[in-house]
Formats: sequence, C-alpha cells, structure tokens
Amino acid sequence: MVSSRMSKHKAFWRYSLCLILMLSLTSCHDFTNSQEVNGGQGVFVIDDQMYINGSAQISLYHNGELIKQNKDVFTKYQGEVNHLGALSGNDRYLFAPAEAFDGNDSINKQVGIYDRHTLKQVKAFPLAKQSGQQECSALAYDDRDHSLWLTQWGDTNSSFYLYHYDLNGQYLGKRKIPPLKWIQGLTVYKNDFYFACDDGDANKDQPDHIYRVSKAGQVKTIRLLDDVYDQGEVEGLSIAHQNLYVLYNRGAKVVDGKVLGLEKGYDHQIHEVYAYKLK
Repeated sequence: MVSSRMSKHKAFWRYSLCLILMLSLTSCHDFTNSQEVNGGQGVFVIDDQMYINGSAQISLYHNGELIKQNKDVFTKYQGEVNHLGALSGNDRYLFAPAEAFDGNDSINKQVGIYDRHTLKQVKAFPLAKQSGQQECSALAYDDRDHSLWLTQWGDTNSSFYLYHYDLNGQYLGKRKIPPLKWIQGLTVYKNDFYFACDDGDANKDQPDHIYRVSKAGQVKTIRLLDDVYDQGEVEGLSIAHQNLYVLYNRGAKVVDGKVLGLEKGYDHQIHEVYAYKLK
C-alpha cells in the first residue's frame, strides 16, 4: 500500500511538472500561424497581400489564397538568367536578385523589377562588377532612402558585405557586416537589418537562425528556428503588421545549396511561411 501511494504521489508530481512546463512554454511562444505556399525563395508582405517567389515564378496571395501567378519572369534581362533569389518590394514594385546559376558559379547577376499588381517584369539592371559581389541570394528594399541592399550567400569575405544600389541601378557602395554565414533572406525594419541564415544542419537536426544587426553593427539572435514542423532550410523573410514572416523549405536533401533528392517520408519539397509576433 505504501509503495502504491508513493508511486501515485511521484506520478502526480511528474504530471504537474510537465503541465507547468507546457504552460510556461505556451505562454512564452510567439508563433502565430503557418501557411504552405508554392515557392521557396522569398516572401514579401504588404497590407493584406503576400508575395512569394521561387527560382522561376512569382505568386500573389490575398488573405491566404493564391490569386495570381507569373511563370514567365525572365523577359527583360540582359543575357541568360535562370534563378531568382529572395524578393522584396514597395507599394509599386517588386525587386528580385537574379542570376544564371548552375549550383557552382553565378554569372550575369542583375536586379529584376516587377509591377506589384500585374507581377510582370518592367525592367532590369546589372550589378556592378567593381563591387566584388560573387552571388546574389536576397534583396531588401529600404524605405528610408528608397534604395536596395543585396546579400551574397556563402562563407567567404565577399559574403560579409551588403551591396547598395539606388532604384535606377546606380551602385552606391558596400557595407561591412558581421560574419553571418549562408544568408538567404534580408529585410530592413526600424533602422535594423534582419538576416535569415541557413547556418544550421538539417541532416543533424540543427536549426537555422534569424539575426538582427543594428546600425552600430551589433548582432542579436531573435529566433532559433527550432519550432518548425521539420528541419530544413530557411529562405526569405519580411516584416509587416508587427509580424515576422519567414519562408522555410523542408523535405529535400540539400548539400551546399544543391538539392540531392528527398528526405524519407516526403514525395515533394514543401514551402511554408511561418508568422511570429515581432518582439
């Protein structure tokens, strides 16, 4: 009898402790919702509209519903282009970094400009060769001076800069940033830069990170992406309505940026946007 009571007593406290921990985690958790989308490169949210792009298409979602798509996105570039990086935008246009990319080398790097309402390309401009930029993974529109900042994916010296352009394609110089690795997404919000970095290892169940870099260059981790449905690769990000929107891919085996098949239990790669309350 004593043994039975002690066993029930211990079980009760184990249950209570687990309940307290679950309530504590739930109260501190700022995850809002997630939505599956049809592209795995970039996300831009404005008003009640969400723009998603893949390597070769741009889509418009309204209140969570896909309402428009453009699969003919390489119409006004100079020379061959086959890949779009993470897009950004303003009230009139969408901006996307573009390149001819075979998984090893990036050539013919440009910025494509698209009408936000029709999704059709308006024009493009080439990136400055003197910048030293070797690849273009993401782009952010800066509404403070109506300019564009571009990132480079990788872990080399030239990837530790932001490359600055005006909307006419004039190169304005580059800005040194802390050595954040494998940058996939960028946005500007209240004088700070927010970076989505594919610096985890999904094959080892290690999560990626979202960082904030202040004007003074101070780095703060604002999200450890350990609450996604399954570990994969972070891509673009956007901030609107006091929410942080993060595009995330899962289900594919990715090594050094190359898709090498699918993970067990998947028949296709899944693209999702996670929304978090911005702290």
